[in-house]
Amino acid sequence: MIPVPNLELVFIIPEEVEDTMKLGDKDFEKSEIQKENERKAQTRGTVFAIGNKVEFWEKDDLVSFYRAASTEIKEDGVVYLSINQANVLCKFVANAQE
Repeated sequence: MIPVPNLELVFIIPEEVEDTMKLGDKDFEKSEIQKENERKAQTRGTVFAIGNKVEFWEKDDLVSFYRAASTEIKEDGVVYLSINQANVLCKFVANAQE
């Protein structure tokens, strides 16, 4: 099932955390603890859905958000973050004049 936000909520899919890290020329596998810590600290993602009172944010916007204000929802193996539109801090655009 696909979650649908209400009112002023925005659902965000956080950016993926890399499984490896590069040190010099070599790639090293990250530990599960390190990956989980990075997931908890992730503050960027893509807007998946918006509530009917959300005005500024749109589906597929790449945004930065206040992680501590989000609630994690897992559905069909996908992690969504539910967050009030006021806690979405900014969106990233390719050209600042857009």
